[in-house]
Amino acid sequence: MNMRIQLLQFVEFNMPHKDLEKQKEYKHKWYMENRERILKERAIIYQAKTKEERHPEERKEYFRKRYVENKEEIDKKTSEWAKNHPEKKALYARRSYHKNPEKMKASHRKWMKANPEKNRLYHFRRRANGYDKIDIDILDKVFENNIKEYGVLTCIYCEIPIGDKKKVIDHLTPISRGGDNSYENLGVACFSCNSSKKDKTYDEFIKYKSVADLSNKYNVSLKQCTN
Repeated sequence: MNMRIQLLQFVEFNMPHKDLEKQKEYKHKWYMENRERILKERAIIYQAKTKEERHPEERKEYFRKRYVENKEEIDKKTSEWAKNHPEKKALYARRSYHKNPEKMKASHRKWMKANPEKNRLYHFRRRANGYDKIDIDILDKVFENNIKEYGVLTCIYCEIPIGDKKKVIDHLTPISRGGDNSYENLGVACFSCNSSKKDKTYDEFIKYKSVADLSNKYNVSLKQCTN
């Protein structure tokens, strides 16, 4: 039962007067005499509760309404905060996931479905060596310039339009051989060429591929073609 109601019931039960004005005076006098104890007890009860426990539904409704009314401003501030505090963002994300794993998975699937392009870029960034170290602006530039050069998204090795086939961001000079994540060292490749290239450089793979194409065309071994 609410503590305030309990106190009122106690005061009314011990009320010596029936007159309303005198009752009011008595309640006020009793409160002033016990004010310090009452406030202390209220503080203990209040502090023992979490914010959600204090006013759960009211808080949820308030923040929902506030977000709807100020969506653009809140999203902008949240984005700026996340950019300036990557470690805290990662920590909060881990906490949320461990607290509600199924809810977070469902939310992530919903986001991927609603944002296919952002999801594609996210996975390209994860695929690239050095995980998440490729700047998003550099990735955008790689894709945009590929389309400008070829008309449609095209593999830089076989020069065949990729279309709906699996595509990856490839390092022209592999990270293992001193390459980096700069724009000049990145290109769009089809999954087939990327798998065949392995740890070769761009020039090495182009040479290897031309020999392999001759081998397939004339049905001879790679060794015979190189000789």
